[in-house]
Amino acid sequence: ATSKTGRPIVFSLCNWGSYSVHEWGDTIGHLWRTAGDIEPTWNSIMSNITINSNCAQYAKPGAWNDPDMMEVGNGNLSYLENRTHFDLWCISAAPLILGNDLSKMSDSLFSILTNREVIAVNQDSLGYQGRKVRTDGDVQIWSKKLKNGAWAVVLVNNSMVPANSSVKWSDIGESDTTRSYPVRDLWQHKIVSQSAKGSYSVPDIPGHSSVHLVFGNTYWMEPV
Repeated sequence: ATSKTGRPIVFSLCNWGSYSVHEWGDTIGHLWRTAGDIEPTWNSIMSNITINSNCAQYAKPGAWNDPDMMEVGNGNLSYLENRTHFDLWCISAAPLILGNDLSKMSDSLFSILTNREVIAVNQDSLGYQGRKVRTDGDVQIWSKKLKNGAWAVVLVNNSMVPANSSVKWSDIGESDTTRSYPVRDLWQHKIVSQSAKGSYSVPDIPGHSSVHLVFGNTYWMEPV
C-alpha cells in the first residue's frame, strides 16, 4: 500500500514508551514515543526529555526516539523556558514537531524555532542522540557528538535562580585534557572562546534557562 503512494512515508509509533519500544521500534517504524503525553510546563518537559535520554543508544539515522511534540509557544512558558525546550529537543536528535498555533506565533517564538545553528545540531547527519552526561548542582550538562568531530553541549539550569557551571572535556568524551577547542555560542551566533583547554566555564546561567555551545571546528555546521 505504501509503495503505491509514490512517495516516502514516515511511520510514527505511539504506545507512550511502553514495552521497551525503543528496543524494537526501528523494525517497523521511523520514530517512536518514549514517554507519556507532554504538557506545556517545565516539569513535564524535563521529565519527558530525561526519560528519552535513557533510550539514547537506540537512536540512529532513520530511527528516532520521540519525547513528544514540542510545546514551544504553549501555556505560560517563559521565553527562556521555550528556548531551553528547543535546545533539549535539538541536542537529543528528537523529531521537531511543532505543537503551537503558527498563526499566532510571536516574533520571539519564531526566532527560537528558526535558529539554523540549533536546528543543525538536531539534523547532524551522524544521527547521534545527545544525552545528559553530568549534573553539576542544579545544572545539567548534555552532550552530542557531531559528524565532523565537533561536540554540541547544552547546559540547563533546572533551578529558578542563576547558577554557575562548566563543561569538562571528560564530559564530552575527550580524554586529551590538553586539547584546545574554539567555542561557539549558538544563540549569540559567535565564537566566545578561541582556545578553551580542558574545560570551559559558564557563569550566571539564568533560572530555567540554557546555554547551547559547540566545541570544535568553526565550520562545523552542515547545510540545513
